[in-house]
Amino acid sequence: MDLFRSQVQHNMGFDARKTNGNYFMPLSKSDALLREINSLDRMRAQETVKIAVLYVGPGQWTEAEILSNTQQDTSQAYRSFVCSLGWPVDLATFSGYIGKLERDGSDGKT
Repeated sequence: MDLFRSQVQHNMGFDARKTNGNYFMPLSKSDALLREINSLDRMRAQETVKIAVLYVGPGQWTEAEILSNTQQDTSQAYRSFVCSLGWPVDLATFSGYIGKLERDGSDGKT
């Protein structure tokens, strides 16, 4: 076990010579430990962030003009940028995180 622990510490960049190799310690099995592990298992492993990306076309100044843009109104550069952020999903059927958007399409279709 000590060889394994030393290898892990070394490969993770820990300098065991400075701390007598005590970065990792075996845990004693207990009810509290099992509760904590179960709690960790229920946590989301993925961080989610909600953002808005708006397209402002040439000559658009008002909120109504900007918010009325459709995908066809945007530039190819804008569409490429948005695609680089992720992928479109159908809000009506997507089972993942939707950032508090409405599934009925009132916030958009994707």
